[in-house]
Amino acid sequence: MRVAASILLTFLALSVAADDWNTFNHPVGNFVFKWRFPTADSIEVQYSLPGAGMAAIGFGSSMTNADMIIANANGDGSWTVGDYYSLKHEVPKTDLSLGGTHDLLESTVTSVQGTTTVTFRRKLVTSDKFDNEIVVGTIGLIYAWADTPLSFHGKNANIVSINLKPAQSSVMSLSTLLASDAKGSFEAPTGGFKLEWSFPSADEIAITYRINGKGWAGLGFGTGMQSADMVIAIANADGTVSVKDYFSSAYKPPQEDTTLGGTNDLLDVSGHLDGAALVVSFRRKLTTGDQFDFPILKETTRVLYAWGDGPFGFHGKDNFNLVNVDLSQVVAPSAVAINLPTAVPADNSKTLMDIKSLLQQQNELLKTLVLMAAKRQ
Repeated sequence: MRVAASILLTFLALSVAADDWNTFNHPVGNFVFKWRFPTADSIEVQYSLPGAGMAAIGFGSSMTNADMIIANANGDGSWTVGDYYSLKHEVPKTDLSLGGTHDLLESTVTSVQGTTTVTFRRKLVTSDKFDNEIVVGTIGLIYAWADTPLSFHGKNANIVSINLKPAQSSVMSLSTLLASDAKGSFEAPTGGFKLEWSFPSADEIAITYRINGKGWAGLGFGTGMQSADMVIAIANADGTVSVKDYFSSAYKPPQEDTTLGGTNDLLDVSGHLDGAALVVSFRRKLTTGDQFDFPILKETTRVLYAWGDGPFGFHGKDNFNLVNVDLSQVVAPSAVAINLPTAVPADNSKTLMDIKSLLQQQNELLKTLVLMAAKRQ
């Protein structure tokens, strides 16, 4: 009995640690906003902006009555994070100067290659009248940045709505692990187009696309060729396929990001010919930091694609299409069904049979987890 109970407890305790940050991205200012709830009454926030002198966020829908957190560069490489309040459209003041209190906890700042990342923690509800209550739900958030400390941001500002979802569990069960491997798919008859995607981690997307082109096949994010972040696969004479990171700024052949002064941000690229179609796979960060890469958002996204049977060049009017794809729509694979014995009969031989069956199921589960982990490497 004790052996059986020990096996059951060990088996049920099988879990995988997970990153419990929630993330919101917006292309204006390459804004990244992360949050989690370390306790029931507090929130931890991390945000990134391009400001070399100031990076600010505010809880509110405008500069009027906005509860703000502002990081300012000190000029010696260090930064100061302050608790501010904006009464109207003017330079915000610290809560302390208004007669309130400084309620930020454990604040830090890092600035790397022009991107400033601020992390802080505070209570959802403080006792300071200059702190707005942070609710678990949809909130208004403003953000701004500048290259000089606490200065007018000009056009470097934006207002967004964010759904502050409850924090994820710090432990991921098998069903949650399977959900993290959820995949989405989209098909269009034009060009035999098929697109599949998944999110192997919180900040990455994995994409596979198939297009009926024997010479080359391109996939792009954008509303048209005037401004499109593209991935283009070109079939080589030796049977190999080259897959590279491109950008299109006009109705002319796109150029590689590296040629334009950017970076190649594609990971784990592969491509092959499957009959008369090119099949291409790659991974990349949702937000790369390259000016020639658009942030990829988990929402309805404008996707363009084009192809050709000869050398890479103009696709013509018939070998091109624009579609809308909802990248938030992913489906998890079915969870592994595990039947545990509900009672231990008096017959010890039957108990041993149950234990043996349970161990076999656990072994199969471990194999599944190992295979899934290997796919992520």
